[in-house]
Amino acid sequence: AVGRVRNELQRTQQAPQRWQYPLDASTEQARRERGRTLFALAISFVMKPQQRSHLLDSGRELGWQYGHEAALSGISLAETGRAVQFFRSQLVDTVRNSEAERIDADDLRIERLIDLFLDEVLYAVLDGYEAALGGAKPS
Repeated sequence: AVGRVRNELQRTQQAPQRWQYPLDASTEQARRERGRTLFALAISFVMKPQQRSHLLDSGRELGWQYGHEAALSGISLAETGRAVQFFRSQLVDTVRNSEAERIDADDLRIERLIDLFLDEVLYAVLDGYEAALGGAKPS
C-alpha cells in the first residue's frame, strides 16, 4: 500500500504539488513516519471499533502536527488540504478489493468509516495550521 502511494507520488512528480515541499532529512523522515502511522491508524479505526476513540485522538494529533508544519513551511491552506485529499484518495483506493469487483455494503461501510476518521484528521490539520499562524491551541 505504501509502495502504491510512493509510485503515485513519483508519477505526479512531473507536476509537483506545493504540498510536496522539500524538508531536511530528519524532518522528511518524520513526515513519512507520520504518514505511515496515519495509514495504520485509519485501518485500525475500521477494524477495531472498541479502540476508535483512542485511534481518533491519535489521528487528530498527527493531523495537527502536519497542519502546523505545513503552515510554518509556507504551504498554503489550499495546498495543505489537497495533500489531505490525496492521502484520502490513496487510502480508499488501497482498501478497495479491486476495480473489477462491484462495491458492496462492506466496502461502503469501510469507506464511511475512513471518511469519518479522515474528516476528523482534516479538522485537526486546519487547527494545527491555524495555531501555527497564531490562532487556536490544539483541541
